[in-house]
Amino acid sequence: MLQNAMLGDSFMDESFQNTVYLDKNENPYDVAPSLKEELRMRLQDLSFNRYPDVENRRLREALALEAGLDVENVTVGNGGDEIIQMLFLAFTKPGSTVMTLSPCFSQYCHLCKVFPVEQKAVSFKLSQGQVLFDEEKFLDCLSSYSPDLILLDRPNNPTGKSLSLNFVKRVIELSRGVVLVDEAYAEFDTGSILDFYGAKNFPENLVVLRTFSKAWGMAGLRIGYGFTSYGLRKSLERVRSPFNLNIISAEAALIALKYKEWMLNRVEGIKCTRDRFISNVNKLCGWKAYPSSANFVLVESQCNRGALREALRINGLNVKFLNSSMFSSLTGEKGDNKVWFRVTIGQEEDMGRLINIFKSLS
Repeated sequence: MLQNAMLGDSFMDESFQNTVYLDKNENPYDVAPSLKEELRMRLQDLSFNRYPDVENRRLREALALEAGLDVENVTVGNGGDEIIQMLFLAFTKPGSTVMTLSPCFSQYCHLCKVFPVEQKAVSFKLSQGQVLFDEEKFLDCLSSYSPDLILLDRPNNPTGKSLSLNFVKRVIELSRGVVLVDEAYAEFDTGSILDFYGAKNFPENLVVLRTFSKAWGMAGLRIGYGFTSYGLRKSLERVRSPFNLNIISAEAALIALKYKEWMLNRVEGIKCTRDRFISNVNKLCGWKAYPSSANFVLVESQCNRGALREALRINGLNVKFLNSSMFSSLTGEKGDNKVWFRVTIGQEEDMGRLINIFKSLS
């Protein structure tokens, strides 16, 4: 098994005042101006000298209603990262086995080292411009390793690959451990594992992670939430820090839920830009963009890494460079010196600037 080693670097030139950040998977659009105005008015009624509701009841009720679940199915966190950390605290101990995809969200690998646990990873394969995944191999490994915690990012970061829902359902059914289905980018994808479950038949070992950071364009407010069974939520509550979500973020999330149509319209626009970007990259000689179900795209290039970094610096664009040797190994090609990086989908003009850089290096 290939352990995840996708630690890369975000190219950043702090001297460039108009830098476009296409490296953090942020939404390129801010929230609706009227949402900000509602929040501004609501701030007048908030008591800053009082602690937040320790149970975040109002927000949990609103999220449960949106998902067709009960309030006891919902937990909230300071971003999705906190909920992932809560899972490690509640369900692992030193020497536990945690199973992931490879590559995967880098925070999984970081937490596996921090706690520490043994990470077992099943790799994707990259072939003919497609991201492939051997589902049966993963299930065989699941049986062999019997992990305490399984982390599935769907869509996967950084490949953009979305695992089949039937496969994810099988993992949940066959696992003795807790299964996290990380749907941080679900709004850019089709379908959700939540489509299979309601409050009465929610699996005891499942956590579905969502966030306001991506599609909702509220990364700066750090609002994550998870849907889970009643019993599993109690285990998470035992390790959750009290007052983990501040009153401003909680109010902003409640207001944002009234702007779902705005959010979905923005998502459709980003998806169109994404698909156009993939098509334009794949018309260039020496460049390849992989299909994506998220708001980012995995790109490989035969260009010189240093030349690409310099061109990006001059033009004030950041992308997320990845571990090239690790990604090249997923293709099965030896001695491959290609450059691998992840591109967040920005506004249309940003992606046009990036395409022009690629053309200049082709």
